[in-house]
Amino acid sequence: MIEIVTSLFITAHAGFSNHNLNYVHPHIGLETEKYAAGLYYNSERRTSLYVSRSIYSGQVDISGGIVTGYASAKVLPFISVSRYLDKGFTVFVIPSVDSETQKPSLVLGLEYKIR
Repeated sequence: MIEIVTSLFITAHAGFSNHNLNYVHPHIGLETEKYAAGLYYNSERRTSLYVSRSIYSGQVDISGGIVTGYASAKVLPFISVSRYLDKGFTVFVIPSVDSETQKPSLVLGLEYKIR
C-alpha cells in the first residue's frame, strides 16, 4: 500500500564548516513498506528529491538511497539510521562529508509525521 506522508524535519549539523545551514525541512513524500520517494527543503535552502529503500527494519531502521539538490554533486548517495519514538516522532542520523573540508560529518534529526 502506498501512503502519502507530510512531515517536518528539524536537524543539527555536526562537523560541518558552514554554520549557516537551514535546520527546518518541510517534506512531502510517498512511502511503502520498503520504498520511499519525496521532496524536501534541504540544508542548503534548495529543493531535494530523494528515493530510498529500506535495508533493515527492526527497533532501528536502516535505509539507503540517492538524493539531489546539493551543490557538491547532482546526485548523492545516502544512508539513514532511524528509530521511531512515539506519536509520530522519529530520530535519525545521516553520515555525511563536509563539502568544503571533505571531513566526516553527521546530520542529526527529529522528524514529525503529520497525519
